[in-house]
Amino acid sequence: MPPSETNRHPGAQPRQIVRLRIPGDLLTPVRAFLALTAPGEEAFLLESVAGGETQARYSFLGLHPAEVFEGDGTARLRRGSESLPLAGPAREAFARWVGGFPSRWAEPPIPYMGGAVGWVGFSAFSMAEPVLERSLPPTGDPRIVFGLFTTGVVFDHLRQECHLYRLPAPQENESDALDQLHSIQEKLDRPLPPPLPTPRYVPEERPDRERFTRNIAAVKERILAGDTYQVVVSEPFGGPFEGDPFEVYRRLRRLNPSPYHFYVSLGGRQVVGASPEMLLRVEGRSATTIPIAGTRPRGATPEEDRRLERELLQDPKELAEHAMLVDLARNDLGRVCEFGSVAVPVQAVVERFSHVMHITSEVHGTLAEGRSGLDALWSTFPAGTVSGAPKIRAVEVLSGLEAQDRGVYGGAVGILDTAGNLETCIAIRTFEFAGGRVRFRAGAGIVADSQPESEWKEIHHKAGALLEALGGTANGGPR
Repeated sequence: MPPSETNRHPGAQPRQIVRLRIPGDLLTPVRAFLALTAPGEEAFLLESVAGGETQARYSFLGLHPAEVFEGDGTARLRRGSESLPLAGPAREAFARWVGGFPSRWAEPPIPYMGGAVGWVGFSAFSMAEPVLERSLPPTGDPRIVFGLFTTGVVFDHLRQECHLYRLPAPQENESDALDQLHSIQEKLDRPLPPPLPTPRYVPEERPDRERFTRNIAAVKERILAGDTYQVVVSEPFGGPFEGDPFEVYRRLRRLNPSPYHFYVSLGGRQVVGASPEMLLRVEGRSATTIPIAGTRPRGATPEEDRRLERELLQDPKELAEHAMLVDLARNDLGRVCEFGSVAVPVQAVVERFSHVMHITSEVHGTLAEGRSGLDALWSTFPAGTVSGAPKIRAVEVLSGLEAQDRGVYGGAVGILDTAGNLETCIAIRTFEFAGGRVRFRAGAGIVADSQPESEWKEIHHKAGALLEALGGTANGGPR
C-alpha cells in the first residue's frame, strides 16, 4: 500500500481496540450525540428500529474522524488540514484504504466498533460500469465519502451499557487512549447545551407533475420498444434551510421509525435519513440483500390497513415489479457468490412503516473465494429498486430524463468495520444538507402498465415523513 494511504509502520502488529464500559440505562444515543458534538461537526449516529417497531440491540456513534476518504474520478485522503492524493482510480484507492484496516487494528469485540462510515452517491455506479461514465449528469461533489472513525460509543440496548472505544494511533499508548475515553465519559455527565432555534425550511423546488407525467410516457415508450422492463423515475424537493440538521434527524426518527436511521456529517455536508431498505450486509463470507418494491399508504384504522395489505399482495403490477427486482438481486449476488449458494429464504412479505407499507424479500449468498465485501457492494450497486431493470439500460434511460444529479439519493449509506464486515442501506427517505440548503428526492418504479396518477401519489406518500420532519406538508408547501 502506498505510504500516503496508511500511517502504520511496516511489520507492526494490529493494535487492540481500547474500551471503557459504562452504565447506559440513563443515556440515550441522541443525548450522547448532543453532549459530545457541536452543530455541523464531523461525526455520525446510526440507529435502527427493526421492522419499524422494535429497537435493534446496538446503536453507534462516532467522533472526530482520523481520516476522510473522498473519491470521484481520482481520490484523496484528508487527515486534519492535510489532503493527500491517492494513486489510481477512486474505486481501487477506496478498496486499498478499506483493505488496510485489518492490518492496523485487531478484530473488534463488537461488530462495527470503529471503522469507516459514509456514503456512496448514485452516480458512483459509473465506477462499477465505466460504460455509464458519460451517461450521468456531472456533479461537483465527491461520489464516495467515508470517514475513518477511531473514537466513539457503542450503545448496547439489551444490556443497558455503553462501550466507549478508541482505535489507537501507531504511537499512542493504552493509557493515553483511556484518558481520551475518560474525557468522553466526563462530557456525557455534563448538562446539555441550550436547545437551538427551531429549524426553518423554505420549499423552493417541488415535483413537477407535467414533467413527471412526460417522463412516465417516455419510459413506457422504451418499455414497449423492448429497451427495458422498468425504470425508477424520481422527482426533487428542496430549498433554503436554517438550523441544525440534527434536529431534523430527531424529528424524522420519531415520525418514521425505520431499520436504518443515520446522521452522517463529513466535509461540510450532512446526510440524514430513515431508510427502510438494506442494500447489502456482509458478515464474514455471508452476503444478504433485501429488495423492496410494491407500496401502499398506511391505513387510518387497523381494518383499512389490512385491506390495503390485501390489495397490495393482489396487485399484479406490484407483484410483477417485485419479482423482477428479486431476480435482479439474485443476479447481482450471483456475480460474486459461490455457484448455487444464492437463495431467497423470505419472499414477498409485507413490512409496515409509519407512512407506507412495502413488499419485501430476502436474498442470501456465500461470497466466492477471493471476493470481498466491497466486491459485493459494487455488484449490487445501485439497487434495482432505485434504478430499474436491466440496470445499465435503466440508468441510460434515466440520464435522458433526469438532468439534475441525484446526489446521494439512490446511492448507499453505511459502515465498514476493521474486520471487513459491512452494512449499507439504500439512500432513500434521505436528506442532503449543505451550504444553507437541503435537497431530497422520491421516486416510483415505472413499468408497462403504470398509471401516472398512482405513481404521482406514490412519490408523495414516500416524501410525507421527510416533509413533515422539515415542517412542511406532502405537497411541498409549508404547514
